Amino acid sequence: GQAMAKMHIATESFDLPAEADLPIFQDPLWQTANQLTPNNNLLDSKTLYLLERTFEKIQRITNQLYSANKVQVIHADLHGWNLMWHKNEIAIFDFDDCGFGLAVQDLAVAFYYLDTQEQRDVLISGYEQIRPLPDFSELDLETLLMQRRLILLNYLFETTNPEHKKMIPKYLEESKRRFGNYLNEN
Repeated sequence: GQAMAKMHIATESFDLPAEADLPIFQDPLWQTANQLTPNNNLLDSKTLYLLERTFEKIQRITNQLYSANKVQVIHADLHGWNLMWHKNEIAIFDFDDCGFGLAVQDLAVAFYYLDTQEQRDVLISGYEQIRPLPDFSELDLETLLMQRRLILLNYLFETTNPEHKKMIPKYLEESKRRFGNYLNEN
């Protein structure tokens, strides 16, 4: 949490050189090619409908967040595998997914990989020791967590990695369940 907060402070006023470019994470798939809808012949019509409604809700709430908050450079893939202890401090690495987004999006990505409320509480506590949490509602956080799941599901349909491809059936079923709950359709 402290490392993330320090990174957010450092990137608040960061300006890219004129010749540089980073994606903006306002759309549901963070500017990656949509492998899920509407032409995915591996998905039935009920699943496609669920995905389209999920896309719409994520886009609506993300647009609201972007209109109310300052966009800045974020890591966009901050989880335990992209952290390392170095000289008694956490070092953040693997910035290949970074782009322009919201601090709460970084928090949501980190929360996505945590298993317990205790872990989330520790992350929040560390963050708040450095700076206040960004403003967000439970619905905002739930939306950003669903966005992360959507991005990872999209990745599974895009990748050629056989090990990851094998994950599709189980990940898709769990995603459908969660998207249904998110849309209050279960």
